[in-house]
Amino acid sequence: MIQFRSIEFGFAGQRLFKDFNLNIVAGRSTALMGSSGSGKSTLLRLILGLLTPDAGEIVVGGEPLTADRLIDIRRRTGYLIQSGGLFPHLTARDNVTLMARRSGWNPRQIDQRLAELAELTRLKMDLLKRMPSALSGGQRQRVALMRALMLDPDLLLLDEPFSALDPLIRHELQDELKALIGELNKTVVLVSHDVAEAAWLADHLVLLSEGEIIQQGAFSVFRDQPATPFVEQFLAASRGLPE
Repeated sequence: MIQFRSIEFGFAGQRLFKDFNLNIVAGRSTALMGSSGSGKSTLLRLILGLLTPDAGEIVVGGEPLTADRLIDIRRRTGYLIQSGGLFPHLTARDNVTLMARRSGWNPRQIDQRLAELAELTRLKMDLLKRMPSALSGGQRQRVALMRALMLDPDLLLLDEPFSALDPLIRHELQDELKALIGELNKTVVLVSHDVAEAAWLADHLVLLSEGEIIQQGAFSVFRDQPATPFVEQFLAASRGLPE
């Protein structure tokens, strides 16, 4: 689905990725883990074309990511960030349906999709009439997830979507998202600094440090065969890891 081939990229003259290579398999959930500054969120922005590599190639759906493909790829990609990123001047409903309306969907299509997504995310339909400021943090994240799923994207990018929420709401949404991932059968790329969250939501984990892949594989591989002392330290710093 997505390939990073010999990627070179940096900010303000400081190199982050050097000859970086990674394959993200279609139909699987992949979690990018690491400390702040390791390059996790940068990889998502590179996939969306919000950033451009200095060298190398990004392949999406079997074809190189080029400027003329960006609009189409973005329309087929759902993107959810930590704060939700809802437009404060639009109702929840208008936030969710914005791209569908711009894409020429008729009102019946929109209403049908809204009902499907409200059921999937367990959000009451009457809450969609509210402005974002009148919703709780958990409700805003559900609305943001509905917006990300509105156009039924092939690819779902989640950039630490629950880290700003309190633990009870976060765990509830993690459970619901795990069920959603299994039900939707989409390619999901999740950014998280929380190993327990990554292990719960993703099939394949990728641990980054300063732009390099330290280890990747299933959580059991990290647990039973840590590649370096850094992997052991990173796991040990987490709490509530699965058995």
